[in-house]
Amino acid sequence: MTTRERYNCYDRQLYSHPCRPAFVHIPGIIATIGNSIVIHVMYKFKKMRNNPQNFLILNLSMADLGISVVGYPLTTASCFANRFLFGEIGCVIQGFLTFTLALCAMKTMTCLSVYRYITICRPHLKWRLNMELTKKVIIFLWCYALFWTSPPLVGFSSYVFEPFGTSCSVNWTLKSCPGIFYTHCLIIFCYITNIAIIGFCYQRVVAKTGELTRKINASRGVPLNINEALEVRWMTKESKVTLISMSMVVSFAIIWFPYALLSLLVIYGVKVPVEFTTLPTMFCKSSCMLNPIIYSVFNSEFRMYVTRMLTRKRQVGVEMTRRQTLRKFSMDKTHEGIYIGKGAVTMLRDRNLLF
Repeated sequence: MTTRERYNCYDRQLYSHPCRPAFVHIPGIIATIGNSIVIHVMYKFKKMRNNPQNFLILNLSMADLGISVVGYPLTTASCFANRFLFGEIGCVIQGFLTFTLALCAMKTMTCLSVYRYITICRPHLKWRLNMELTKKVIIFLWCYALFWTSPPLVGFSSYVFEPFGTSCSVNWTLKSCPGIFYTHCLIIFCYITNIAIIGFCYQRVVAKTGELTRKINASRGVPLNINEALEVRWMTKESKVTLISMSMVVSFAIIWFPYALLSLLVIYGVKVPVEFTTLPTMFCKSSCMLNPIIYSVFNSEFRMYVTRMLTRKRQVGVEMTRRQTLRKFSMDKTHEGIYIGKGAVTMLRDRNLLF
């Protein structure tokens, strides 16, 4: 079947199984506003983007914003018209750009899990995670994404209309040897490998974080020396950052699993009704709106920066900073372990590296 015949076939199917515009434009609006705020906060407050992990977050937000700008408007307009409005060339452009941006976002999430693993489980190597290395990593991520999304442009597989006919993706049904080889490589190197790396890293991180949490709980109400207080402060910050990054990764895995499963079923020739292909596709397209929601829910400092940006009142940020960055410790020893008597010491909380 030619691309034009496939287009006409999907156009007829679409009238029987129409795409709901609300499923598309609501996540698109949330993703565009949310990721724009994240990028603007990074731009406005320089100290937030000077951290390597925050720089990865910036790259992730730019990729997610690109998806909402490139993919959602075309799909939304096509949903209202009950057919894809931009022809075969528009289909190829949309499929290539959204796939490249989505794959870069996936690899950035994987890279974040590696950074968390090194920070928590291999702190002696943390010094290597500097801005120079992170910039090289980001360049590699984009090159890696282009390496896997370019083959359909030169004959290995192709970008075609999805079954409900209002957006485009890789042709998972191609039966030629190069097409089958390419789609299997995508599943292995662009999904399973990511999940395996993320699973390994966070299995170790969760175990280590549990150990740190037990130390934090054991330190409550117990007199500490200054080194122990600094360690508790660091452990508290890292536990919170791990919660944020794990929430991002878990949401990524859950949202993309139905689409990956659907792709495997199609590859192996399982007949899937058109109406059952809509939800997994819309589900994975909504992934770009989740990260800003996670930042705002779990991180008070991010909310503080957004409040300062929207209200233009620096005093709000100052008062919130004073209220949120102080913590009291009970201490009875110096650095050298010399007993000086029990007393209360107020210290600044360690600021979050990852928002």
